[in-house]
Amino acid sequence: MQFGACTSIANTELTQSHGWDYIEESAQALLRPLVDDEHWSPPASPLQILACNLLVAPSIKLVGPAVDREVQDQYMRRAIDRAARIGIGTLVLGSAAARMIPDGFDAASARKQFGDFLHRVSQVCTSLGVTIALEALHRGECNFINSLDEARGIIADAGDPLGIRLVFDTYHFWEENEPLSHLEDSVDLVAHVHVANRGDRAAPRADVLSDYQQVFRILKHARYEAAISVESPSFDIARDGASVLAFLRDQWENA
Repeated sequence: MQFGACTSIANTELTQSHGWDYIEESAQALLRPLVDDEHWSPPASPLQILACNLLVAPSIKLVGPAVDREVQDQYMRRAIDRAARIGIGTLVLGSAAARMIPDGFDAASARKQFGDFLHRVSQVCTSLGVTIALEALHRGECNFINSLDEARGIIADAGDPLGIRLVFDTYHFWEENEPLSHLEDSVDLVAHVHVANRGDRAAPRADVLSDYQQVFRILKHARYEAAISVESPSFDIARDGASVLAFLRDQWENA
């Protein structure tokens, strides 16, 4: 199993020095899909950039009356093409502000718009070998797609496009109090994993009773072999990088 940290490319040497396998960067910061090609160049990194999160900028609306398909398509083509050029295989689609359903807008219409968006971008993904991994976000962050079940249904409504899969995020999963059956039912679609403790979203550690072994056991039973990223705003790699990595490796090994 590969373990990585969601952090800036500026921290790659530090992250590597603590034994991590890769970093997961912000797509908006690294790929910069809002700017044209002449203002972007591929970054250099001593450590593999396996994935990007924060995919869609808040100004690119995915649902609601302000949806512009041409703007969406241009943005996503740039993001996917640039990811492919530098070997990034997974783009995480959380992007709460971009997919938030505006007050008074019909939820069924929003679902249709989002499904259409996924169907279109999946065609670019499959042609370039990049996967969009849809992330369920808890209700405190977003009012649309709050559970693995809902995310799985959205992908099904879009026709199960090959380029669209799921993120399993322990923090959002636990904040929504989802049953383990939701993970068991969706695990075949999981292409990427985020981990952080319930409640404070801190990096996993031994003194906090968040049951990583329980969810890791389901992933291992399904032969999940991709990658696991720590996604925690408070994660101090310089101070805790080695201990967090050791804890995760132990939890995975003993699941």
